[in-house]
Amino acid sequence: MKSYAYMDIETNGINPIFCEIIHFSAMKIYAGKTEYFDKYAKPKNKLTAKTEELVKITNKDLENCESFETVREEFLAFLGDAVIICFNPEFVERFLKTDFPEKGKVILP
Repeated sequence: MKSYAYMDIETNGINPIFCEIIHFSAMKIYAGKTEYFDKYAKPKNKLTAKTEELVKITNKDLENCESFETVREEFLAFLGDAVIICFNPEFVERFLKTDFPEKGKVILP
């Protein structure tokens, strides 16, 4: 049976080459069950005041979080082979191609 994951990310910028995912969230549906993933990742660099204002996440929120690499692995394990559905797929797909090349394309909700 196929599983589906409706996911969203928050980042500290728009360019996946220079910016990082700082918040991972997803709802996975399979076999009549629903599971949730919601976790912050500590970026290598502090967020700017503008980023904090835009994403409503502060440096204080992130200071004790696990690294991107650690959260990435947990998120990949959570997603498994689920079909990824997301809001703003063009934006998310740019980050997926850079940070999650094994996940491929996303589909529109």
